[in-house]
Amino acid sequence: VMSKWIFRIGGILVCAVLLIVGAVYLWFQYTVKRSQPQIAGKVAVAGIKNDLEIIRDAHGVPHIYARNEPDLFFGLGYAMAQDRLWQMDFSRRLVAGRLSEVMGELTLPVDRWLRILGMRRVAEQEVDLLDTEGGSGTGGSVSEVRRTLADAMTIGAGVERSADSLRSVL
Repeated sequence: VMSKWIFRIGGILVCAVLLIVGAVYLWFQYTVKRSQPQIAGKVAVAGIKNDLEIIRDAHGVPHIYARNEPDLFFGLGYAMAQDRLWQMDFSRRLVAGRLSEVMGELTLPVDRWLRILGMRRVAEQEVDLLDTEGGSGTGGSVSEVRRTLADAMTIGAGVERSADSLRSVL
């Protein structure tokens, strides 16, 4: 009689573990899918004057078609932010001396050194020059990267909150 109860309890525990593992797997798949950029279909964005088309080939390489140079660079910034957002954010934090915000105390010496060098200050001066140079066409790229970064940070904040809530459960 006792072995029947042990067998039943063991079966219930196995089922519970399988349900939990399945739920975590589904949550992970949903979270990963939500964090991926939209690369198919149409997206309405403010800031372009004419039609802009970004077509990705079989290898995922973006081909950008636009009727004018500002829209072309706008599309370039959009595609770059979609493909390399993590790298761009990491580089931004590195230059600003703010890696420790996400990497912890291990990177404090690097942060201190880069703040002493003042690379962020120089980079901001360079961006101001890019935005004001007439006819360079790069201003659209810079503004689109900033817009896409703001959208992605909203998604990233949601993922971080989800991860924090999962950590508190575990």
